[in-house]
Order: sequence, then C-alpha cells, then structure tokens
Amino acid sequence: MSLKTKSHAEALRRVAVVNTQFDEKAVQLRQQLSGRKLRNRQVMEAAREILVKEGIHPQQIPKTKDQRPKTKDQRSKIKDQRGSSEVL
Repeated sequence: MSLKTKSHAEALRRVAVVNTQFDEKAVQLRQQLSGRKLRNRQVMEAAREILVKEGIHPQQIPKTKDQRPKTKDQRSKIKDQRGSSEVL
C-alpha cells in the first residue's frame, strides 16, 4: 500500500487513519460472523460500500419513500424526460 507522501509525519497520520478503518471493519465482520446485530451506522456503511462497488453514487438514491415516484406513470414520465435530454 502506498501512502503517497514523503513526509514522515504525514505518513504516520495516514497509517493511523487506515489502521482505524481496518480495525472498525474487522469488528464489523466479527459481529456479522457471530450473528450479533450490527449497529445502524455499520449497516449504512456496508450498504454504501456495496453501492459504490456497483457503480452507484450514494447521493443518487432517494433518501425517503416520499422522494420516489409513486406510480408507474410517474416513473415512465421520468424515463421519457431522461431519454429526451440524452438525445439532445
């Protein structure tokens, strides 16, 4: 793993961040394996990781049910609008 810095102090800071992230992920995976329920924050972080791996930016997803189109007509209208803007 490259820390992309020549500064010793900056390298130590970056290693500390990576180490903390690793430790948090290790705890999360241990909890999943043991069958214990994960905290809401951990579930949200895992979901975000899945979205990013699939190429979906988390800000593209509606946050609440109210933000989603309610009917098929609304969804098809949105698809038509997107399709017509892509043609231009």
